[in-house]
Amino acid sequence: SEVIDISLIPHIKVNFGSEIIIEDLDTQKEKTFIILGTHETNPNENKISNKSPLGRAFLGKKIDEEFEFKINDNFYEYQIISIKEYNFE
Repeated sequence: SEVIDISLIPHIKVNFGSEIIIEDLDTQKEKTFIILGTHETNPNENKISNKSPLGRAFLGKKIDEEFEFKINDNFYEYQIISIKEYNFE
């Protein structure tokens, strides 16, 4: 498999390798998510796949962008607060 150098990916939009902070507009709570490949995911650490429904919903979004996400007939409204490159250690 090919290794992707995420330092070459711009993180002005949510992308593979982005660490993002979102605000749930219903609860005003902030959450952090890290968008990774399917093999690096760990829901307990908020590391989600770029191929998961939520991961796909985040991709391409910009700071301050608001969007809705629907899963199992539940609607969520989120706003992107920050985007940065995830620091793999």
